[in-house]
Amino acid sequence: MNDQERELKILLNEQQAKQLLNQIDFQKPRIQINTYYDNPSHFYKTKGIALRIRQIVGDQGNDQWILTIKKPLDAITKYEYEKSISAHTLEELSKEDIEWIESHIPFPNDLQVLASFKTERWICDLEEAELSLDHTYFKNSDDFEIEYKYKSSSASIQSFNSLMHSVNLEFEKNCPSKLARAIQDQNHIDK
Repeated sequence: MNDQERELKILLNEQQAKQLLNQIDFQKPRIQINTYYDNPSHFYKTKGIALRIRQIVGDQGNDQWILTIKKPLDAITKYEYEKSISAHTLEELSKEDIEWIESHIPFPNDLQVLASFKTERWICDLEEAELSLDHTYFKNSDDFEIEYKYKSSSASIQSFNSLMHSVNLEFEKNCPSKLARAIQDQNHIDK
């Protein structure tokens, strides 16, 4: 299994998001609840690591929970490890789940919720990449983002830019992560 995740991301305004939703054949949106964990001294943040439990809300109460670890490789590539779990929170993880985390990253004993937010995600599977349009609802604000996740060697910045041409966007560098934007949202109001 290839544990590398390579993705390009651009923040959108609402008009650009609506335009892309009308132009691209996205699937029905799904709801995701993302909860990130770190300790009070931000052990993971200082190392560029993210530990997340994602709930994917099912149509008929058949929700799924996925434990995810992300570690940086370079500016647009991360190592991403995922595991389906039955636990809904970090406190409910099994010994096996904790051992799985420890096989990839340290697991401090003072982890707590760092941020939690909801994302409405539309997905379009392209031959070379997965295109996701996200409307994310933070504690005090919301935003739109388009992600182009590489699936093959034919995926490229040029291919992504040709898709974004219709809304007058061009990839320059990845926008801040959703976690970084969630923390900024929290800090903006808390000050």
